[in-house]
Amino acid sequence: MQALKVEVWDSDPAGGCCCSPRMMSSRALREIMDSINQKAEVVKKLRSEFGGVEFVTGVVSPMRPLSTYPPHVAEILTMGGKAPFIFIDEKIVVENRFPEFAEICQIINDKNR
Repeated sequence: MQALKVEVWDSDPAGGCCCSPRMMSSRALREIMDSINQKAEVVKKLRSEFGGVEFVTGVVSPMRPLSTYPPHVAEILTMGGKAPFIFIDEKIVVENRFPEFAEICQIINDKNR
């Protein structure tokens, strides 16, 4: 059986800001960093939980040309999709939110059967 490939594409944490991160309030920066750290911890736990699954992470940015994304990511973006996205074997399974660890585990387990 071929190993699953799980891709987590997050939104650019500062992409929606009207100013550079240096000009943001310390509270806003702390919230962004907390979010980044929480998501990174979830991916780390997933890698530990599912040793045979390939995990890929990426960032969706309004400054990045569509042609630089894998075709399945570019297609969702072209159709107006909003990050974060989770793909399994290049098929979208979650859009516009980052699920809790247990929900992602359930999704992976369901696809791995």
